[in-house]
Amino acid sequence: MPRRGRSNSSMHTEHVKAANPAYERLLQDYVDYHLALVVVGGFFTLALLAFGVGSWVRFRRAPRGVERRTHLGFAVVSSTVGLLLAVVVAANLSNVLNPRQGLAGAIGTPSDLKPAASGELTQSLTEWVRSGSAEVPRLIQSHVDARLAWQEPKAVISTLLLVVFVALSVVVWRSVIKRSQTGQRVLGRVLAGSASMLACFLIWGRPSCRRGSSRGRPAGSVARSSRNWTGRTSPTGPGWPRRSGAGQPVSPRCGLGVRPASPWSR
Repeated sequence: MPRRGRSNSSMHTEHVKAANPAYERLLQDYVDYHLALVVVGGFFTLALLAFGVGSWVRFRRAPRGVERRTHLGFAVVSSTVGLLLAVVVAANLSNVLNPRQGLAGAIGTPSDLKPAASGELTQSLTEWVRSGSAEVPRLIQSHVDARLAWQEPKAVISTLLLVVFVALSVVVWRSVIKRSQTGQRVLGRVLAGSASMLACFLIWGRPSCRRGSSRGRPAGSVARSSRNWTGRTSPTGPGWPRRSGAGQPVSPRCGLGVRPASPWSR
């Protein structure tokens, strides 16, 4: 009988979450964000694995020398990175298929929200989610708009830089193979090609979130503080969401929250 009571209580909690329009909006944005990561990550995974297979084929056919070692390097690097990226895509896909568990781990539940990037945002988010209103508060929307104002041009610039460095890498490594076939020195071009490839990985794999100190605490907030899930210090006390295990180290994750412009990240 006690077990049945706990089960009914759990079902009631899930029903309350489902009936909360504010939390449902966060849930949908969470799904959209991770679905975008699945699509983009899936594209790069397939591209890297296809390139890796092609490089293995060319490695087996190439004569001994620089050309053979070049194709071997491409095959090993692209296959390894592609497989690692496939694991990341699978993790994001699990969040798309089971978003409630992922969102609860990222920001908490309506009755137990985790601290946001600032005290002011924490209070606004807590009041909004607990109100159940589907309309996003002006303070939260202004923070999201401000972040998107620089994230959108950053995405465009990063994409253009990635295309430029990929094209540069292709040109440089083709010249390496051609010059090696005629017996010319290629050390300088190998270094230049390696640098361009490294730049590609840095642009493509740059984290979308940064860690920093908490700012924007409202005046008169309680002085006591605890370390939140991002490692920042957040005020606690009356009016602030409580959670168990405050002070325990939790590994930060990029992109947690609702979307890249989430108030839960900077």
